[in-house]
Amino acid sequence: MFSFIARRLSVLLVILLGSSFGTYCLAAVSADPLDALRTSSAKNKAALIAQLTRELDLDTPPPLRYFKWLQGVIAGLWGKFDLGKSRSGQSVQELLGTAIPTTLRLVAAATLFAIIVGITIGVITALRQYSRF
Repeated sequence: MFSFIARRLSVLLVILLGSSFGTYCLAAVSADPLDALRTSSAKNKAALIAQLTRELDLDTPPPLRYFKWLQGVIAGLWGKFDLGKSRSGQSVQELLGTAIPTTLRLVAAATLFAIIVGITIGVITALRQYSRF
């Protein structure tokens, strides 16, 4: 029984790492955070691009940036949890802290709506069992 659980947990870990790696790399390749600066007509455009490249560590390839990010996530086991910074320079933990309550309210409302609609349609179709409805 222990070997079964260990095998399942190891497969879970591989799938979690693989999917997060794929998502991270696809997100890094698909979006260009410097696009707005490249098309701007600011006088200090080159300095702003260099600063943002340095802040977001864009000169490092995405797979290596993923492992730097993963190091910050794993450091959370020792109390030094760090998901990095957003494009605006805010901590990702702060942004998640403001987004989680809104997300939970939205999920609760959608679940309640789905339960009400599902039960209503289920009762109606049970009452009109052999009709086209």
